[in-house]
Amino acid sequence: MKKGILVVGLVATMISAPVFSIQASSSMNAAKEIIQQEELSYTKISTEELPQEVSDAIAEDYPDYSVVSASKATTAEGESVYKVAIKNTDNKVENYFFNSDGTPYNE
Repeated sequence: MKKGILVVGLVATMISAPVFSIQASSSMNAAKEIIQQEELSYTKISTEELPQEVSDAIAEDYPDYSVVSASKATTAEGESVYKVAIKNTDNKVENYFFNSDGTPYNE
């Protein structure tokens, strides 16, 4: 009886392992493809060139932070994306990404 259970367990493992491997490989390839498609080239702009909606979103969501620099990119769909370097209250600078309407840009 133990040999039968062992054989069933081994067969189940042998069948499921290649399926998992194929699924993981497909997911990783899809992720690489998305990253490559969405890699944007940013051009530095003055902070005054940020759309008012982006400036308003920063002022509302990060009232005690200050904008250090800004850059702009265009997606394959023709949409503008803004990368804004913002200094927090601990003087740490972090990059935030916005759509033209001030909403967060999600790669």
